[in-house]
Amino acid sequence: PSSRRLYNAVQFGWIWPNVSFATASVILYHAWFPFCATLLGFVLCVRLLRFPEGEIRRLDAPERGGRVALPTCETHYEWLEPEGPPMGVVVVVHGFSGDAADVRPLAAELRKAGYRALVYDLVGRGHSGCRDALHTAPLFVSQLSELAIALKLPDAFHVVGNSLGGGVAVEFAKFFPDRVSTLTLVAPVGLRLASRAHVLTRIPLVPEIMFRCFLRSTVLAGLEYEWHDVADPKFAKMVESYEDRVVREPAFGRSLLSTARNFPFEELQDAYAAAGASRRPTLVVWGTGDRTCPASTAAEIKARYVPQAEVVLIRKGRHCVYTEFVGETANAIVGFLRRQEGRE
Repeated sequence: PSSRRLYNAVQFGWIWPNVSFATASVILYHAWFPFCATLLGFVLCVRLLRFPEGEIRRLDAPERGGRVALPTCETHYEWLEPEGPPMGVVVVVHGFSGDAADVRPLAAELRKAGYRALVYDLVGRGHSGCRDALHTAPLFVSQLSELAIALKLPDAFHVVGNSLGGGVAVEFAKFFPDRVSTLTLVAPVGLRLASRAHVLTRIPLVPEIMFRCFLRSTVLAGLEYEWHDVADPKFAKMVESYEDRVVREPAFGRSLLSTARNFPFEELQDAYAAAGASRRPTLVVWGTGDRTCPASTAAEIKARYVPQAEVVLIRKGRHCVYTEFVGETANAIVGFLRRQEGRE
């Protein structure tokens, strides 16, 4: 009868949504759950691989020197004092993956020559903190400017920078020309690199994996690439130091990656031009075998940007010429400084 057909239709109307929902749920569970689980796992993996955010600093105290709280970051520094009256203050700025210990041998040679030498750790390296700011040239320039004020450096002082530190030094001289009496650049960045591999750090995820999971091998491979004689005991000592730093420095990998992504390694033409326009005494030191920053850049600096620059090429030296050939590098710097001060 018609009433029975109506009853069955109503019952079917109540039952069908439940059946269809249950059927769809089963299908979706088996068809999409692996995809959803994989997606969530990938998101979780990315989150775990990302470097921690916020301020990072070492808790252990440095063996040498002191720390000073700056707006940029808490900065570790060390003075190397001469035995007699100082002939002047020299600030030595280390390179990309280095720390104050890297340039301490060079600073020690300057101290022997009668200069009061200051070394310090750049942001996120050594015992200096890191406040999660982008590692741009202005960040490093601000750190050096703040340090000079905090430590009450003289109105003008000598600045020596190697590699990344050379880029920081020439950029500092651009913004604070009256504070730099002489400028020494040892295989500096800012114009040309032999490879543009740093550009690859701007892609997502892969660089985080490299600098977080394979930091030790990445740093040591770069170090070996930059030395002429890896059998040199100084190289073994540096490798040991870097292995220790990978373990002990919580901000090391994050700072290296941020620097690689944000520092203008080939875009400091204006700063070099300003150094030339200032007529400030400038020394350029380079290893002839440098495979990171080509030694031909030294001639380019003198010809196109800083015509008053003195250029010293150290035979067989690679990018770590300031450490591997510390005696030759120090002699070139000391001779240059004394010529400017009329003490030779």
